[in-house]
Amino acid sequence: MSVDHQVLAAIGLATLQVRMERVAENAERLAAMLENHPNVKAVYHPHRGGVLSFVRDGGLHAAEQVLNRLALFERLEGPLGLVSSVEHPVLMHFASVPSEIRTGMALRNGLFRLWCGVEDTDELIRDLQAALF
Repeated sequence: MSVDHQVLAAIGLATLQVRMERVAENAERLAAMLENHPNVKAVYHPHRGGVLSFVRDGGLHAAEQVLNRLALFERLEGPLGLVSSVEHPVLMHFASVPSEIRTGMALRNGLFRLWCGVEDTDELIRDLQAALF
């Protein structure tokens, strides 16, 4: 079966606004939940788009537990598109960098980056709440 790339591009453009609205809504609701969570020290969200960051209290061990408990967020070092993803820079991208250098780079052990997709918002919230314990 042949894929018509022009058709796929047209569909992508036609649905872009709806997808981006859903992504932004998911990010807003996740940021609001995180801002009120007792185990979250800080939330960084520009209130536009689907990207946000947060800092989990409890150090590197607690952060690793969160990463391992997330079921719906793909572990990636960047956005995937329609699917929500998570990055923990210290445990993923900068894992081989010595801790004193990471500290100098202002990388916190509890820092997470989320890229929101178009999944059901309530499911994403439940997944994140369960992971934050």
